[in-house]
Amino acid sequence: MRSWGGSEGRVPLRPLGGGRERDVPPECLGEAAPADVLRERVRPLNRDARGRVELG
Repeated sequence: MRSWGGSEGRVPLRPLGGGRERDVPPECLGEAAPADVLRERVRPLNRDARGRVELG
C-alpha cells in the first residue's frame, strides 16, 4: 500500500494496485509480503506484454 500525509495519529493507505483508501493506526502497519510486492511490480509488465501481443 502507498501512504501519504496523515492526521489524528492515523495513516491513509491505498493498495498499490489501486482501490479504496483506508485510514490505519500506525501500530497496524508493517512490511508487505514479498509475494504481494512482486505481484504489483509484475502487473504493469504483464499488461504491457498483453497489449503488444494483441496489437500484433
